[in-house]
Amino acid sequence: MSSQLWGAVVVIVLGYVLGFYFQSRSIAHLDKRIDDLRAEFNHRIDDLRAELNRRFDDLKDWIRSEVKRLEDRIEHVEHPIIKG
Repeated sequence: MSSQLWGAVVVIVLGYVLGFYFQSRSIAHLDKRIDDLRAEFNHRIDDLRAELNRRFDDLKDWIRSEVKRLEDRIEHVEHPIIKG
């Protein structure tokens, strides 16, 4: 009777060991997938920041050129050419 009992115990313990093994493999795979998704998300955020910075730089350059153009026009109006 005790050999049947030990056989059942071995089967149960083996089931637990196999369950832990496959579950840990599955968790490791999910951890890697989560890390990959996190890295991809961070890369996209960095690209978005770079694009926004570029657009703001373009906007600043445009504003500077418009201010320069307006200053030139104001200077031209302040010092009109007098034909004589």
